[in-house]
Amino acid sequence: MSSFTKEFADHVSVIVTNCLVFTPDDLSKGVPHAYYHTTNCIWDTGAEITVICPEIAEALGLKEIGTGQIGGIGGEDHEIWVAKVHLGLPSSETIENLEVYVDDIPDHDMIIGMDVMKEMDIAITNANGRTKFTYERPSTRNLDFSKNHNA
Repeated sequence: MSSFTKEFADHVSVIVTNCLVFTPDDLSKGVPHAYYHTTNCIWDTGAEITVICPEIAEALGLKEIGTGQIGGIGGEDHEIWVAKVHLGLPSSETIENLEVYVDDIPDHDMIIGMDVMKEMDIAITNANGRTKFTYERPSTRNLDFSKNHNA
């Protein structure tokens, strides 16, 4: 089990954290692998899949394993390539062999999508003028904030 919490200085409209992207080498053999450290990774509950920018794919020498369709809000679908990576989460846990889409991401290096977040319990709070983002993986809780107010 792993967990992570980040508290921002004020209210934020985008959750941004650090993440590592590793080449999909066999970690069980202790093979040294290249990695890319980003401080500009956004967590997007509206994204079904995780996306990395082409600069990360190029820096790591990732290979295409297939293609997929991607589209944004109000945008046209377009075909992009898919790669496999190991994802180093801010909690220092690694998700191995994650399929990611490679596409331009304005102002960010990476989008963590629901393909990763579906395995977590996540909360975002905004008390005292500060946004706090926290998660635990794997999911073990059944949070329901309304129980405290409907009793």
